[in-house]
Amino acid sequence: MKRILVSVAAAALIGVAATGCGSSADSGVSASAEPASAATGVSAAASSSVAAAPGATLTEQDGKLVDRDPQAGVVEGTGFDITIDPAAQTALFQTIDPSTGDAFQNSALFDYANGTFVRHVFVSATGSAYVYTCDLATGELQMVQNAAGEDVSEAVRGQGRWESAGSGSATQRADIEKYFEARYGMTVEQAATA
Repeated sequence: MKRILVSVAAAALIGVAATGCGSSADSGVSASAEPASAATGVSAAASSSVAAAPGATLTEQDGKLVDRDPQAGVVEGTGFDITIDPAAQTALFQTIDPSTGDAFQNSALFDYANGTFVRHVFVSATGSAYVYTCDLATGELQMVQNAAGEDVSEAVRGQGRWESAGSGSATQRADIEKYFEARYGMTVEQAATA
């Protein structure tokens, strides 16, 4: 029994080492589909020829536009709860469990009033959360914060993960924008700033 436990532990250690502690291309922080209850540079120009997906609608609710797409699959196979607040000029894409609709901790916020794209990422392997802030105009990563709100940008740079953090954020932003335009026939910016 002891030999089995040692073998399992060794295999786990090798797996963690091979994946960089569960890291992905976006700064070594692997986005996870952990339920929220578990822990406390792309152009936005739209093509007028894009048609909305059949049955896709943004419904007005308390001055906001909302929709739920459990099968979005844009971020690690998760669904989306989408909340667009034209008054605040924001669009929130909250990841949800496709089966239950329960919210995960990962989300993405397009904030046109402040000119930022903010991505919240929970890393299940370490139980850590990070916030990536990018400039909407340039697509450049501006800052990485930990769950306590502390700027950990220098640590991310020191680990050689700044570029991958920026490219991971840019990729997710582009994927969400492409999904949104295909689904609703308008850009995220058009919906949030209308």
